[in-house]
Amino acid sequence: MPGGAVNFIAEEAKTTAEATVFRITVGTRQIEKDSPDQPWSVHKFKVNIEGTGGQKTGEKELRYYAPTLAYSAASGGSSSMAPEFHPGMVATDCEPNTGECAKKLSNGDEPKYKGEPGLIQHGQVETTEDIGEIKTIVVGEVTDGLKSDCSDCDGWQPSFIKVNANDFKTGLGAGVYYIDPAGKEIRGNNVLTATIPDANGNVASGKVALKRCLAQFCEEEMDDKVGLEDTKA
Repeated sequence: MPGGAVNFIAEEAKTTAEATVFRITVGTRQIEKDSPDQPWSVHKFKVNIEGTGGQKTGEKELRYYAPTLAYSAASGGSSSMAPEFHPGMVATDCEPNTGECAKKLSNGDEPKYKGEPGLIQHGQVETTEDIGEIKTIVVGEVTDGLKSDCSDCDGWQPSFIKVNANDFKTGLGAGVYYIDPAGKEIRGNNVLTATIPDANGNVASGKVALKRCLAQFCEEEMDDKVGLEDTKA
């Protein structure tokens, strides 16, 4: 077969590869009323997921999720159906996946946000890489355009992070994973790295444990622990 035809077939396979959507549910730390602390962030965040075979999604921007909201339609840009995803913050005048929000964004209007401690949000990242069973998840702040000394970085204090690698319709896939941030703030170069513990149950210094649920009852127990009622999240 001519080399050009081989290249064409390879490129066609690459562009038509089925995308995997990782549904990511996050909670923002609760604070006392009138506390000067602000656990939410006005910035965007990114996620890099690595499989046990070494495949990685690469750094993907965390965006709003809904069953009918495509990742490409949730960037917060002028052709979007959802505002930018700011952890712990609600866009008060741009509800994700609504015509009203889409119209506002298409007009170039900036949504108005407010911080809500204890807020639970549903996000997503998408990839065509075959990640399989997850080994490591890294969550960080998007620092593009910020000062090199990160003096204008804006940290986020998550209370939990849940990553569902199963297909929404079939329930099949690489499983459901939970991260306890252990009080860490994600800010600038201070990323949150969660990894599957070794055979002795240990994780490397500076990292936190990534817990994989292998059974439905485990997911239900973990959801109840972190304050989630919807086990489909």
